[in-house]
Amino acid sequence: MRLVLRYPSQFLFLLPVGHGSRTFITAVVSLFLAVLPVAAQTHRASNFKPSILPNHLDASEQNSYLQSLRNQRIDGDYCLKFQLIHKPRRGSSQYYAGTLYGSFIENRPMIRVLLEATGHLGSELSGSTEVLAEIIIHGAVSSSAWLRRNLSDTFLLMQGTETLNPIVPNLLFRTFDLQMPYVYWKNYLYVGPDRVGRAGGVQVFNMYPPAESPAALTGVEYVRIALDNSYSALRRASIISIGEAVESVLETRSFAKVQNQWILREVALTDPTTKDATSFKVSSVALGITLDGSIFNPVSKIQLPILESNYFEDL
Repeated sequence: MRLVLRYPSQFLFLLPVGHGSRTFITAVVSLFLAVLPVAAQTHRASNFKPSILPNHLDASEQNSYLQSLRNQRIDGDYCLKFQLIHKPRRGSSQYYAGTLYGSFIENRPMIRVLLEATGHLGSELSGSTEVLAEIIIHGAVSSSAWLRRNLSDTFLLMQGTETLNPIVPNLLFRTFDLQMPYVYWKNYLYVGPDRVGRAGGVQVFNMYPPAESPAALTGVEYVRIALDNSYSALRRASIISIGEAVESVLETRSFAKVQNQWILREVALTDPTTKDATSFKVSSVALGITLDGSIFNPVSKIQLPILESNYFEDL
């Protein structure tokens, strides 16, 4: 059964998490956190057991892994509520809340994200919270992003290296981390098989940015991605600047099973230099909904739907 939503006169927000009868979502939240989410075929929880080192891939297999990652699709629309928790090495943690809408339109993942300040972990979104940013992202090869700081403002196209700026001061996540453009970069080097913690075997690739891309213009030499050996799901992405300095590491931490699908529950972004980290935690998710595609149009005036609590399943 699919749920068709009405569009009342208030705003709420979200980002995509993949969905389908045999799908497990590895966004990056994004949303934001990620992000944007990358869907992969589901596999049982035992996927986190230690495994032997995978076999080395030949040239044909290397291309197949990357194409599988790029071709992963999200079936249907969805909504999720999340928390961002910024944990500086020194000082108090900072908490943010958000809601997201996600869809797949004209062969492109679409995301709309609202991020708000919140007083403490677990607080509900309300009119008293401070809106920090609202972002629309059209993903895939030629990704575009629009940003506004107030709900009454017009969305502005992010240009040049703006996507490499933090969405909120001190927060590690950037629009770039939600777009994940490196998934589509054509120039790559296959590094070989490896293991990521208890998550099992992975295949590692260095993805090199186009010469005039925002990433290259800000000193990114390549992004090292680790893909699940069995399902081509993204497990880790490390941004490497010129001189082999690791700028940040994005890593999936946990998943939850919802309606026979594995849903991303937590992803963390870490700065290896400062040891600061920002975690993206999904608190609840609504699957099997139908959204008006115009909510992903930055010039549209349509208001976002408000979803009752019974639409969501807590993770």
